[in-house]
Amino acid sequence: MRSFADFMGRGADDHDRAAGSPLLAALDPGRRPASGRGGSDWDLLDPVKALAGDRVKKADLPKGSYSESESRGKVVKLTLSAWVTHADAGVNDKGQSLERATLTGTAELSAGGKVRLGKVGVDAKAFVGTENSYSATAPKGTDMSFAHPLDPESLPEGTSLRLSSAWYKGYDLGGSYSAIVADMGSKSGTEHYVEIARGPGDEVTVRVGNDEFDKAASSLGLGGDKASVRVNAGSGVSHGEATEVTFDLSTKEGQAAYDQFVFGGKAPSANDAGVVDVAKVETFQGSKNVGFTWAAGDRSLGGDVVDSSYGGLTTTHADGTQTVAWTSSDGNNSRGGELTLDNGGNVVPGSEVVHLRQSGVDPGEAASYMRTAHGSDVSYAERQNVVITYSPDDLRALREQAAAHYTQELNDHPGSRGDAFEERQDWTVDEFLERIDSDEDAWLSTQGFETPGLVVGARTDEEMLRLLADNPIDTQREVALAYQGTGKEPAPIGEVTVNPTQ
Repeated sequence: MRSFADFMGRGADDHDRAAGSPLLAALDPGRRPASGRGGSDWDLLDPVKALAGDRVKKADLPKGSYSESESRGKVVKLTLSAWVTHADAGVNDKGQSLERATLTGTAELSAGGKVRLGKVGVDAKAFVGTENSYSATAPKGTDMSFAHPLDPESLPEGTSLRLSSAWYKGYDLGGSYSAIVADMGSKSGTEHYVEIARGPGDEVTVRVGNDEFDKAASSLGLGGDKASVRVNAGSGVSHGEATEVTFDLSTKEGQAAYDQFVFGGKAPSANDAGVVDVAKVETFQGSKNVGFTWAAGDRSLGGDVVDSSYGGLTTTHADGTQTVAWTSSDGNNSRGGELTLDNGGNVVPGSEVVHLRQSGVDPGEAASYMRTAHGSDVSYAERQNVVITYSPDDLRALREQAAAHYTQELNDHPGSRGDAFEERQDWTVDEFLERIDSDEDAWLSTQGFETPGLVVGARTDEEMLRLLADNPIDTQREVALAYQGTGKEPAPIGEVTVNPTQ
């Protein structure tokens, strides 16, 4: 069994460090399992077991986390920690619920002390350390027991494995005065990672890169032993570059190119047999959260007020084209988009799409949306994940449906929108939207609490997406109902996928 020190990168010899990514080289290639579901003797929980013995087993990972730590020293302290987390990871483009299991180990060297500045007591700590992690992401219910980072054919379609190793430094400060307690800290460093993802058919994509990251956290508390309240805030940002290679493992050439990249560290050419694409990737990610806790006696209350993340990547392919993608999420909602640029930097027609995803939608609400907006007479017995994909034409069509509601009103009741619109009975959708876009008073006349008014008031795709992001299902359903009031049935807008929330 590999020791915790081995996992932290102190057990690899010079030969191992020279081969491919140091992360994959540290996984002794001699232990590579036979391709084709033969299982693996590589125990993902070795680092935890080095601290916790056999109390943690791979087959017993309930939602939540498990952790162990061990510290040595007094003034200068060495702390070894390892923990396992198992959590939801959002919804994929097929509407499937994802889950992620992560194993993390750290070795941290710190020094700290206490000082008094007048009446304020301050605790200070500086630290440096290394952090290594392994994570597996898959649709819920997927058997990942055979998945192994050195055997890509062991990965089920739509799953991925990620190994990372980071070096970091930072500080923590804490102070108190009377009933006020405040803390703050900062952490920054560099992460090297390898991600292996199984695509459709026999395609496997390997991304090897480095990220620079900065994280900050702070909290402010007030109270004593009987009652207290504390507000917490945190943020983080990272950016980096990577090489991404997609292989076709249905051929011997593809398998050989994969082995040469993973074990030999040599990126292939896009023209090599068995290679689908070689790309350079630039990434950025960010997150922020604000939460609170309140306690009084044996009662407590708390949660996140804001918990969101965002990110983007630009992928430059071997043929010179670029794919630009972005994502953001908060709570049960996520949104994102993608477009392709040709060699001249122009958007390739038909390549631009945006998606909105909601998880855990009430079954009655999901069924009502499908009936009203898509004409599907369906019913659901359990909560659903809903994925809606829009093109720019879809967003324009949604706005035109909302505008039809108002042109009907103007033609049936001339003057109903005040001086912004002349008293006529021949308003068209195009004329109405042109007036909304060019006349601020006309725009303001529609901005109330009605969803169709908010939709026609979204004058750009970005504004429309911000409006839809909070609840695309209710927004599209209410526009469809308003459009039905004109005597016409709404045409379905966007491509929708619905799957049960597991």
